[in-house]
Amino acid sequence: MKPLLLIAALLAINGYAQTFPMLSTTTNRTVTGGVTNLALLNGTNTFSGPMRLTGVTASRVPVIDANGNLTNSTVTDTTLGYLDATSSVQTQLNNKPTVALTNLALLNGTNQFEAAKFFTVNKIGTRLLFATNVYIPTIAVVVGDKTNNGDYENVTKLFKVTMPPLLSTSSTVVYSVSSIRTNANSVGPQYVFYVGSNTNFLANGAAGSGGSGTSVGKIVTAPNTVLFQNWNSYTNQVQGGSAVLINNASSFVDTSSSWELFMGFYVFTTAYTNHNATYSFYEVLGQ
Repeated sequence: MKPLLLIAALLAINGYAQTFPMLSTTTNRTVTGGVTNLALLNGTNTFSGPMRLTGVTASRVPVIDANGNLTNSTVTDTTLGYLDATSSVQTQLNNKPTVALTNLALLNGTNQFEAAKFFTVNKIGTRLLFATNVYIPTIAVVVGDKTNNGDYENVTKLFKVTMPPLLSTSSTVVYSVSSIRTNANSVGPQYVFYVGSNTNFLANGAAGSGGSGTSVGKIVTAPNTVLFQNWNSYTNQVQGGSAVLINNASSFVDTSSSWELFMGFYVFTTAYTNHNATYSFYEVLGQ
């Protein structure tokens, strides 16, 4: 057998093509490893049958990297299979349930939600305005009730606080007092309220209404007592704590903006000592 025919026969046995087209002088083709059924063609390379690459991870999706090299990605062939039209994931997407939605705002470029704001007055029942714990060593004796504007200067001062604006022209301000008596007194204290920068007199309790003078222990002395109510206006109010029919409102304070509340105590006969209490003030919204 001639040498050329012998070489061709050996290549055929190893699975290589028996024809050898001329290679371009401008093209380098380097083949390494056990490549079988490889046809080398000028201009176009066509591969048939399995092709083996070295230096890559098996069962990974091939990609072209930033350097233009063929390599493997981190995506497995199993994961890639999930994207098939007959896979379980695609089937679930295709078979997703249709749900009827109500009260749904569709944003299509023109629809807009309202800006954030406080709940409307008919959506809130009560809100806390102010709460504090106080201790007064001695409540002084006075002569006569202190029910005139400016009388805050003539009582034992408890506090002055700036309240937030009320939310409704029909809001009611109520308060609760929880007292702790550590020692007995001959009489109970009497509380009094004033409002506004001029300390306009608003309301006072009956004698001894700040807690029984002789009781020792914890007592609730004014649960949810009405202090005043806006009378269809932020600037006109009616006083609480009266069973008398009220036909006309009075302008005590402007509650459309921050407003001041003053609270004090007094007794008529003997000084009252060691007053411990918790005071809470609420706004009850009206319609």
